[in-house]
Amino acid sequence: MRVRKYSNKSIKTYISLLRQVSKFHNLSPSKITYQQIKDYLDFRIREDHISASTINQVISAFKVLFVYILKRKWNDIEISRPRREVKLPVVFSAEEITKLLNSTKNLKHEAIFALAYSSGVRLNELCNLRIRDIDSERMPA
Repeated sequence: MRVRKYSNKSIKTYISLLRQVSKFHNLSPSKITYQQIKDYLDFRIREDHISASTINQVISAFKVLFVYILKRKWNDIEISRPRREVKLPVVFSAEEITKLLNSTKNLKHEAIFALAYSSGVRLNELCNLRIRDIDSERMPA
């Protein structure tokens, strides 16, 4: 996986998932069948309500094992991947934004709220924003 440029986190995740399925069936990962992968996923969906992302990670982990390590054919039809849920973001109403902006007397906090709302910047981006990030050349006069 390192040769194929997988991140260390992906490698650890895939190995952990392979171990979990292996432990569930008390078999070596190389002996696991498509049906056993499906049975494991079915159990985890019913018992733990795992997400589509987790399901896809398990499938990907076994695909890497089967194709790149064991040199087996992978049949995508045997195990279909679920589609990820599309969650719409929660958007504040104009009234809620007005309350938020009026809730602080601190000018800096008010500027942070206004910037976050008006630009759509993510929280992490907002926290890491620096004055040098502002392109004052492009600002209207």
